[in-house]
Amino acid sequence: MLPDAFTARTPEQARLLLAEDTVNVLGPLVPQALSASEVARRCGRPLKTTHHHLTRLLGAGLVVVAGERPRDGRPIKLYRAVARTFRVPFALTPHATVEDLLSRVGTLFVQEVTHELARLFAGDSGTELLVATDALGQLGMSVAPQALKTPPPHGAVGNMGRRTLTPQSQRELERRLRDLLAWVDEQAAADQAVPGAQPCLLGLLFTPVQGGHEP
Repeated sequence: MLPDAFTARTPEQARLLLAEDTVNVLGPLVPQALSASEVARRCGRPLKTTHHHLTRLLGAGLVVVAGERPRDGRPIKLYRAVARTFRVPFALTPHATVEDLLSRVGTLFVQEVTHELARLFAGDSGTELLVATDALGQLGMSVAPQALKTPPPHGAVGNMGRRTLTPQSQRELERRLRDLLAWVDEQAAADQAVPGAQPCLLGLLFTPVQGGHEP
């Protein structure tokens, strides 16, 4: 049984937990023990690169060798994360403020979303920047591909913007988002081993604006 949480105690542990490459390798090892080649396939990374990250994670005490799988010749090592979740004290991060840390965390996800959307629209040379008002009369920006007249095979949907809501509506929105997130987590746990299941990028965000001023 994995411990619920592991708290970084050294600068090296903090550096690895703040690095996207090593975290991507660590992720598949949280629920189960895997070989280096299995981790590489799940991460879509070369085996040599995966071995490098596993060696660093192992040396920092974030991963352990959980066993071996027999085979002809040398047995295959199985790696496993030391906990289900990992905590990095702010003092071990390189950031001066919590806002800087939040910006880094958010930027990593937004960069991945941007990369995948750009790949999706790569064949459309007529893509435009659309600046228009929405149903509430608020001006916003979006990318408008011209050749992609129908949704892509697996869909891509999202919206970011400001809305003015009463405290009651905000509480209801928060409740619905929490319910949706719980459903997604439940489905992801059930679907991860199903043939044909694919990684998806999902962002659920609701943040009241300080002071409640109009945009």
